[in-house]
Amino acid sequence: IEWAQRWWVAHWRLPSISAGFDMLHRGQISVGDLRDLLRTADIAPVWHDPLIAIAYKPYTRVDTRRMHALGVLDDADLVRNYMDQGYDLEHATNMAYFTILYNTDKERETTKADILKGYRKGVLSNRDATDALVGIGYPLHLAAYYLSLEDLHAQEEIADEEIKTVETLYVNREIDKSQGHARLGALNLTGSQIGKLFERWDITRQRKIIRPSVANLESFYKDGII
Repeated sequence: IEWAQRWWVAHWRLPSISAGFDMLHRGQISVGDLRDLLRTADIAPVWHDPLIAIAYKPYTRVDTRRMHALGVLDDADLVRNYMDQGYDLEHATNMAYFTILYNTDKERETTKADILKGYRKGVLSNRDATDALVGIGYPLHLAAYYLSLEDLHAQEEIADEEIKTVETLYVNREIDKSQGHARLGALNLTGSQIGKLFERWDITRQRKIIRPSVANLESFYKDGII
């Protein structure tokens, strides 16, 4: 009977190695159980540890790049992680170099945005902002270009506010068209631009003709105005 049982056990089908990995991942077996499976499957002992080592998934490329950006992985970790994902040494080295440049550029862009915000709010002078941009790797001509754009945006915002003010005053009949033209002309708007603004404002102005209330009419009648 004992030999019959052994013969029966010897003909049992074993789960595959990949199924063993899945069971390990899901907590159904221990590493020791996985070793027993490898041994029973006639895997040479010299291969047990390497096989167990690859039972676990490596980081993905996106995971690697993000963790490097957050400082979880340093530069020295990158090549090993990319090789774990299947790249050879040359390609893993290139991927590591790319990741470093990519994350450095993103960090620089964030710093640039902070510098320009400081300049826009008047916290940094033009010279200080220029020095800061050059300090994070931007050429002098690019630094000057970015700051010129900020100056242009600031002027446009001021002009937009002045246009809104003129519109309000004109529509409410607090200034006439010639006064409005003078104020808009100071903003270096073209005659065509000014004309289009007044075309729209005249329509609004007509809708806002003030009509006397009933109380006003009664008062005008008593005073002999009407």
